[in-house]
Amino acid sequence: MGTLASFVVRRRYAVIALWTVVVLFAVPRAARIGDRLQLNLPAVVPTESARARQVLDTRFDASASTVMAVVAQCEGVAAGATRAFAAALVPVIGGQAYVDTVIDAREALDVPSETGPRMLIVPTAPAWSDRLASAVALLRVSIGAVTARPEWSGCRALVTGEPAIELDMQETAIGDARRLEVAGMIPAAGILLWAFGSIGAALIPLVTGVLAIVLAVAALAEIAALTPVAIFVIPVVSMIGLGAGIDYSLLVTNRFREERRAGADVLDAARQSATRAGRTVLVSGMCVVVGFGALLLAPTTEIRSVGLAGLLVAAAAMLLAVTFVPALLATTGPWLDRPAWLSRRILAMRRPMVWQRWGGVIVRHRWGALLLGLLAVGLLALPVTRLRIGPPREGWFPRGVEVGEAANMLDSSGLRGEILPLELLVVAPDGERVTSAARLRGLMRLSDSLAADPRVARVRGPVTLRRGMSLIGYLGLYGDLDRARARYPELFGTYLSTDASVARIEVILADSSSVMTATHLVRELRADARRGLPGLEGTSVLVGGFPAAQVDEEANLRAGFPGMVAMILGASGLMLLIAFRSLLMPIKAIALNLLSLAGAFGVLVLVFQFGVGGRLFGLAAPAEALFIHVLVMVFAMSFGMSLDYEVFLIARIKEAFDAGRDDATATVEALSTTAGVITSAAAIMVVVFGAFSFSRIPMAQLLAFGLAMAVLIDATIVRLVIVPAFMRIAGRWNWWPGARRVKREG
Repeated sequence: MGTLASFVVRRRYAVIALWTVVVLFAVPRAARIGDRLQLNLPAVVPTESARARQVLDTRFDASASTVMAVVAQCEGVAAGATRAFAAALVPVIGGQAYVDTVIDAREALDVPSETGPRMLIVPTAPAWSDRLASAVALLRVSIGAVTARPEWSGCRALVTGEPAIELDMQETAIGDARRLEVAGMIPAAGILLWAFGSIGAALIPLVTGVLAIVLAVAALAEIAALTPVAIFVIPVVSMIGLGAGIDYSLLVTNRFREERRAGADVLDAARQSATRAGRTVLVSGMCVVVGFGALLLAPTTEIRSVGLAGLLVAAAAMLLAVTFVPALLATTGPWLDRPAWLSRRILAMRRPMVWQRWGGVIVRHRWGALLLGLLAVGLLALPVTRLRIGPPREGWFPRGVEVGEAANMLDSSGLRGEILPLELLVVAPDGERVTSAARLRGLMRLSDSLAADPRVARVRGPVTLRRGMSLIGYLGLYGDLDRARARYPELFGTYLSTDASVARIEVILADSSSVMTATHLVRELRADARRGLPGLEGTSVLVGGFPAAQVDEEANLRAGFPGMVAMILGASGLMLLIAFRSLLMPIKAIALNLLSLAGAFGVLVLVFQFGVGGRLFGLAAPAEALFIHVLVMVFAMSFGMSLDYEVFLIARIKEAFDAGRDDATATVEALSTTAGVITSAAAIMVVVFGAFSFSRIPMAQLLAFGLAMAVLIDATIVRLVIVPAFMRIAGRWNWWPGARRVKREG
């Protein structure tokens, strides 16, 4: 670090110029990110739902898997107006080039249709399969032309379905990132101004955080052109970039000002801050990178995308902090504390002796402090014992967007399950058809048993085309496939493959928002398929669709999580062992990090699963369960980020210890010099993550809240109470076997 620091300070103008060129190169590339992110990502580990999706994509008409839906409803008008409004929409929508056909779901299903919303199923034309976002936008324009007519003034129509969900998620993710970045930066700027007493010093960390975001987004945009990247990584980049970028540069800038107050000139102060604080930044930054790197081992592309995004932005923040920030400090150092009148007033209001007195209290009452700290975190962690993993009852869609409103409209008529149904694919052996007499009888038996299940609202498939149609009727229909296609052009191609070798059965749940209904049904159907379904012997039955994909992802994450934990703990422990040459430090750091994570998970369960205070975050009702994706990501991300404060504090204790202080003096001195930095850095992290806790994307909201709680608990109870108390109790054993031995005091 000394060599790097000397080079950066000596070549400071060149370093600043180089980073300027890199940023200018990155900005236009970062602007492309929106068009390159995806909602539906390929499976990493082969699963049954992924195989079902592949069969749909390769053996069915394109319209089978690229379906939009329009939900129409009229209020305050005569009965039957909704039906007439939907009928008026059909020719306008159907005449567009991007539309294959339009189907009124109620008419097709023979459902009573005088009240409630109507859903129009809109399969897209095959030529538009790679332009679905444009198709959604054009569909909304077409609908707007109808709703603008005076006769439909009390009516509205909303677009939903998979392509619309992807578009709205993309726009929400980018919009939230921009809005919440500002919401997080404003209080962060206030905290920095208070911490430094200087506008110039406060601006440097803010600029670093923004640059880290720009660089990471540009890199992600280029990577997304080559491999799929999830939509919701944008909020992750924003909050980690602001949090880590500000934290790391805060540490370096604070050390620079310490060196200046100790009498060093500007260049020497910049060199010392880059050497000493830079080493701490590298160690803590590598711990964060390891946490995100572990997510690259996850069996889902979504979590791997988050791992990649976090790794890139953490690495960018770390590199900027050890190169750009020292160069900037060496250049602007003489003017850093201007305006002087503001600096004097803020510094006069601060009380620097507070943390020294706090350290003395912790050292004197170390056993009591340790026990009280452990008790406090233990109480916060208690709700974890009632953690329920699974899809939440509410929050499938972003709040306040069209697809979410459409889903709410469909709830009133029991059609919400139409958007993302459960799908069964019955695949005949090579060269055979599923339309033989025996297999048609098996399909009818399967469809009838599913329809009789109280958890199922309705069933659609090749043997449900017309109510009351007998086996003889279906045998006659499918005896001539060309005639069948001509007779049922809207539905036939969707539920039977072009060669009649695969049948597709859609199962719409009666309660599509239930936590466990879909999970139990998926598992039961797969168990029945393994035992063999009557009349379908010799066929392969695949259970797919969105609910089945959720079940598969959860199972894969449960299986892969122990390996990810082992990597995080092992790599972090090894880096701490090398950095501090101590066996106790890694063990203690890992144990306390797990403790603070348990507390964070406890608060997460309390607020979102049980709904205590959930309305503050826009939660209409308790979620009743939490995505396992969130728990995995919070663990990996907050573990590395919490180690920041461990490294900040322990590095200063060891520095004082190596300079000849005894255990008690080293602990008090380090706590008095770093506690202010730790609390300021943690406060910035908490306000940044707290801002993103109001994201409209449920996954990003839960992730941000979990990270905010992990940082808050870690930087207060753990690092300012438990760690110094433990360090004082352990004494010289903290540094065994790599540090000098001193006589233990007290």
